[in-house]
Amino acid sequence: MSEELPKRLFKEGEEPRVTQINNNCRIDYIIQKFQAWLPKELDVVKKDPVFHQIFKLHENGLGYSARVIHSFLCRELVTFLQHELWFVFARRPLRFSLQEFHAVTGFECDTHNKGQGHSDSV
Repeated sequence: MSEELPKRLFKEGEEPRVTQINNNCRIDYIIQKFQAWLPKELDVVKKDPVFHQIFKLHENGLGYSARVIHSFLCRELVTFLQHELWFVFARRPLRFSLQEFHAVTGFECDTHNKGQGHSDSV
């Protein structure tokens, strides 16, 4: 079995280096301010289908670090697979698909288009 990986976006050792990773997610602060200033409006926003997903991140205790995401993207493998990304981590391939995205975030990740009236023909 071949141990050769697909082509990378950056050559090994030439990818940008991340020296420090910060959790810069300030959703806790924002939610506290909304609860103090606009509690009724916050309840309405939490029920909105779009914003509900963002609040799920907070409820699940997930933070956000652009540096971590940037670090992964710099080690991305070039593939042509839908709904998944591949990275090199510790010199091993690492998959991040919609399945993992759902497991981490709790977001709905149905790949089938549920919209009505959508047509692929032009």
